[in-house]
Amino acid sequence: ASSSAFMGNFSASDISMSPDGAMLAYRKKMSETRHGIALYKFADNSTKDIYSPDDKRSVNHIGWSPDSKSIVFETTFFGAGDGAGQVQGIYKVAVASGDSDSIVESDNGRYYTLGYSPDGKKIGYILGKTLNYYDLSSEAGIEVHKTAEGNLSLKGFAWAGF
Repeated sequence: ASSSAFMGNFSASDISMSPDGAMLAYRKKMSETRHGIALYKFADNSTKDIYSPDDKRSVNHIGWSPDSKSIVFETTFFGAGDGAGQVQGIYKVAVASGDSDSIVESDNGRYYTLGYSPDGKKIGYILGKTLNYYDLSSEAGIEVHKTAEGNLSLKGFAWAGF
């Protein structure tokens, strides 16, 4: 597909390939003050918007579930200045239906580096200087590690077995 067919008249970033290789999810500019998520399906070269946030909101850190049936992402305040104290969160959207649910929300920091566990039962994330995971079955957020003040901040993680 040509880049214009893929991106339309909008810019795209935060592109993520589905684990089954059938789709790309990407951040799409839906208006001057709103960025949502769209899907590109390779089988039929089609594009579909699956998440459109409220005005002055954007999405980042798009990640797929291992079964390619849902996507997690961070929502943030769009713009500078009056965003202090704005609620930011992690959302999950079902690919087939477009139904979305809030997983975790906070007005005390920004979420970074989201990712499903290999079994699809947990979502790892970084909030400020703290590594956490959210257990989807118990609906509980668990703190794993917090960096000390003055230390380098956390910038990423990977799931591992031991």
